[in-house]
Amino acid sequence: LDVLDLNDSVNDIFFNQRVTGILGNIGFGLPENADGDLPAATRIYPDGSYQIGVISGTVAGEHEAGFIGVKAREKNRRDRIAACKIYLGQDYTDSAPLDYLNRSKETSFMHPETQRQLCVVLTLLREQGQAEAFRFLRETVLTGKSF
Repeated sequence: LDVLDLNDSVNDIFFNQRVTGILGNIGFGLPENADGDLPAATRIYPDGSYQIGVISGTVAGEHEAGFIGVKAREKNRRDRIAACKIYLGQDYTDSAPLDYLNRSKETSFMHPETQRQLCVVLTLLREQGQAEAFRFLRETVLTGKSF
């Protein structure tokens, strides 16, 4: 589970059992392992392709995890802010990411708790700046504290 960058502070046994159960049902590698077990309904292959039941596909190009794992989520947030600065150039302000989120239709696909947390961080960015927002992410999010 180290790929998920779980915090040591996550001690909820029911949460850990649920995550372990989900991940345990995802196979990796060949459809049938050396022990002759039946193939998993959901499978990820070393070349980046995947299979979910009868549906199969592949990740195009170089893909980095952006939502699975605490460190991946923080890197994704930083990358999105940097991309926003590049895209807007001189028109960038620390309120631009929150303004974009508020105009975006992407929120209909976002879990309400994720949206709430993102709004907290982007509001902090808007009101207190990037240094304070990143400090908050390091001291709160990366340490597993709820907010």
